[in-house]
Amino acid sequence: MKIGFITRKDITRENAWSGTTNFLYKVLKEKYDVEQIIIKKTVTHKVMASIIRILTWNRIKKSYVDVFFNNLEIKKYLQKKDYDLFFFPAASELLGSTQFNTKKKVVYLSDATYKLLTNYYLFNVPKIEKKIEDIYEEKSLKKASTIIHASTWAKKSAIEDYGISEKKIMVLPFGANLSDKFAKKSKALIRHKVRLLLVGVDWKRKGVDIAIKCTELLNSKNLPWKFELTIVGIDKPLKKYDKNIKFIGKLRKDVKSEEKELINYYQNSDLFILPTQAECAGIVFCEASMYGLPTIAYNTGGVSSYVQNNVTGYLLKKDSSAKDFADKIQFLLQKNLLQSFSMNARQKYENELNWDTWLKNFNTII
Repeated sequence: MKIGFITRKDITRENAWSGTTNFLYKVLKEKYDVEQIIIKKTVTHKVMASIIRILTWNRIKKSYVDVFFNNLEIKKYLQKKDYDLFFFPAASELLGSTQFNTKKKVVYLSDATYKLLTNYYLFNVPKIEKKIEDIYEEKSLKKASTIIHASTWAKKSAIEDYGISEKKIMVLPFGANLSDKFAKKSKALIRHKVRLLLVGVDWKRKGVDIAIKCTELLNSKNLPWKFELTIVGIDKPLKKYDKNIKFIGKLRKDVKSEEKELINYYQNSDLFILPTQAECAGIVFCEASMYGLPTIAYNTGGVSSYVQNNVTGYLLKKDSSAKDFADKIQFLLQKNLLQSFSMNARQKYENELNWDTWLKNFNTII
């Protein structure tokens, strides 16, 4: 079977979407004849889009001009006869713009719907741009033969907000975008030190302040453990923090030495904390499970498809404070749940949150 893997950019050369499109491409190539189809914008398209941005003082970044040119740019590829299936990963703009009739299978993959993103990830979007994006989403969902969503959260929105039949939607959680170097070992704490890990690049959205405050609160209590928080993805700020708060900066997975360093932090941590304010899926949850780290996070977006509350970690209500996070971690340790939660997390990775399982389930729709 030949699959046309449709994207805007060369995904083999970029680390976009946490490297997920790259992993999807590699996974599919293990079993199928996959060809990446890069839909590049024409010069005319770029010029017209630039004129609109200039005329609107950069307020409107997408318009009906884009719909027109997107259709022209992609149409010639969709009419080719040498593809058995077209795969659109996170490409509603392309699929939603096309006006084509094909008997070939069309698979659309996404981690959210546009209605979910509005006022969750995206704010102050111009009305016309919002309307166009929603049209892209609705048309993509309706044109697709099969829809793959990365969480039940996204699936629920497709059904309730866009009237899509449940029968054409498959929920396939993403896998970990790291090499599996897991070594089974006891999660007994070393010298009464608890090593917390946070991986993220957006200070505010990832809730770094809450994680820091949580660590400070834990260390202020009369507990038999000392707590250390390592933050990967954010450079050390000018403000000085306690020595137990460590900033590592961004580590690139496509650079072997930096990937090795990132893996080392996962291997040598005890708990994963991510008080993220908004999250569609979160590849880092898969990575934490890969290395047997119980996760403490907010129950928001699609997180519950990756972290099982009271089994592989804890999911807290959106209004929970740093104290609530600290109390949960204290409870987990005092009840001696670290080892069992760690085993559960690794098992969830082996059963669900890996790309081999993703491919196995994908095969059932072909």
